[in-house]
Amino acid sequence: TRGGSGGWGPPRVRALVSLPQVGREVEMAGRLLLGGAELRTVRVLAKGKASKAPVPTRLRLEVAAGGGRVRGAALRRDKDDDPDKDEEEEEDEEDMEMSMAGSIVGLTSVTAVVALFSGFLVDSIDGFTEQANLSKTFVGIILLPIIGNVVEHIAAVTVAMKGKMELAMGIACGSGTQVSIFVIPATVVIGWAMGREMTLLFPTFEIGLYIMSVLIVAHAVGQGSSNWLFGSMLITTYCLVGVAFWFENVKEYTDNP
Repeated sequence: TRGGSGGWGPPRVRALVSLPQVGREVEMAGRLLLGGAELRTVRVLAKGKASKAPVPTRLRLEVAAGGGRVRGAALRRDKDDDPDKDEEEEEDEEDMEMSMAGSIVGLTSVTAVVALFSGFLVDSIDGFTEQANLSKTFVGIILLPIIGNVVEHIAAVTVAMKGKMELAMGIACGSGTQVSIFVIPATVVIGWAMGREMTLLFPTFEIGLYIMSVLIVAHAVGQGSSNWLFGSMLITTYCLVGVAFWFENVKEYTDNP
């Protein structure tokens, strides 16, 4: 096949994905989670030095509540920017094979089972990390997402092989933006209601990797096309991140802000 410059080159895959649809949600997610870094600045300015005291509850709730507002704004803007999207989805939708009641019962049952086994998983992490000599950061950021989202990964690769790049990118980026914009802020609010200390104060190393991830995803989505070389670079970057977490010296979030 001919490359985009007119010469012979690696085959290119055209992705019908626009930056306003996915890249904007990634950018918003980055702005939200980087609010944790801003909380450190507030503490330094208020105390004159780093303090180990818990983050003010009001600031935590403001940042967490902002996640819901950002998520709603992102969905609303996507709908306004693409008014014909709903009509196209209606044409592509297949007939439902399950009734509404059956779907609700099935979803509720699966959610209860997942919650039960998630508790077992969390309780076993300490023993696993000590026996395998791994850090909890590596297990939580590298191993658990791969194992827990294996079906999602297979679905993304499958639809990509069928040429449905927009759906593949939506699957790949959708879960990440949902966790960043909704799950993490909701965890802060629920932790406050349960009397547990949950903050958005991430270590500096992880904040730097998060910024890098947002920029890479925004660049990949904004290009609108890709090839095997670009994909291999993304996989290599992910492997380097995994190696970095393997050798990371994990410290308390309140140390060395």
